[in-house]
Amino acid sequence: MSYKIESHKRFRKDIKKVPKHHQKNIHRVILELANNPKKKPPNSTALKGEKDVYRIRFGKYRLIVSLKHPAKEIFIIGVVPRGEVYKILERLLG
Repeated sequence: MSYKIESHKRFRKDIKKVPKHHQKNIHRVILELANNPKKKPPNSTALKGEKDVYRIRFGKYRLIVSLKHPAKEIFIIGVVPRGEVYKILERLLG
């Protein structure tokens, strides 16, 4: 059961700032999530106040994803430094 992957323009901009070894791991986790969205990735946490929005830890960076189960879609919101997750969510989803 593969989900469609969509990404916010912020993610496409921010991923370039992340070290290469984290970029590879981020892409691997996104593909694994698309192939098996019911399985929670390691180092992931559901965000408080948001339905089906998760942050996944990669060193000092956090990948923010939204799982849209009825639409079978994964929306990649961004990859941000630790501590900025809720600020970004408020700006983008608020």
